[in-house]
Amino acid sequence: ILYNQDEKVINMIKEEADKLNSKINIVKFDSIIIKEMNIKHTVFDYENYKNLEISLLGEHQTKNAVMAINAIEELKKLGVLVSEESIYNGIKKAKIVGRFQVLNNDPLVIIDGAHNIQGVKALNKTLKEMFPMKKFVFITGFLKDKDYMSAIESLAPIAKAFIAVEPNSTRALNSQELKDFIGFLSDESYNAQKMDIALDFVLENYNEEIIVILGSFYQVKDAVEYFDNKK
Repeated sequence: ILYNQDEKVINMIKEEADKLNSKINIVKFDSIIIKEMNIKHTVFDYENYKNLEISLLGEHQTKNAVMAINAIEELKKLGVLVSEESIYNGIKKAKIVGRFQVLNNDPLVIIDGAHNIQGVKALNKTLKEMFPMKKFVFITGFLKDKDYMSAIESLAPIAKAFIAVEPNSTRALNSQELKDFIGFLSDESYNAQKMDIALDFVLENYNEEIIVILGSFYQVKDAVEYFDNKK
């Protein structure tokens, strides 16, 4: 079950599938119709499935849900019994910790584990769709081997400010180095180094803005614990 993606990649997979005498199914997304998207959920239609609901946000997550549905349809052809009710309930309950997860409502704080340019572009697109014309405060840290420059360049047009931190990893990019690069693209950039310091700073100085944490799944634990300790 494949995304309709780069032709070279598809051809490579086709070659391997032929060796194994396996068929491939390239899923098309033309029939996805998004009916509602907000901070709580996304509702969409796909072919004969109407009003599918997912808590994972963003257009790309509807595609992921459709991939799962296609996989189930193939299993049903092989005799696996899966009810339509189970499909609806399954995709509705599916969650990924740290993937466009709301950590706080006032102010709104969102964390997303986007750490490569594809993930950052998907996050960028979702933010624009959900909050048109809005600027965001980004708390961000990356690992050294990630293309952080392209990620920051993608986010800069929708950024009000950036706060640089270091993920909890020996491979973390130095936050001052990150802040120095951000300074070429943003007038408001700060080096907090640690997640708790960054969150204290933004909640005091940017408490009327939407705050988005991204750059590494290594940061999810620290951010979640910060807000858990405030409850």
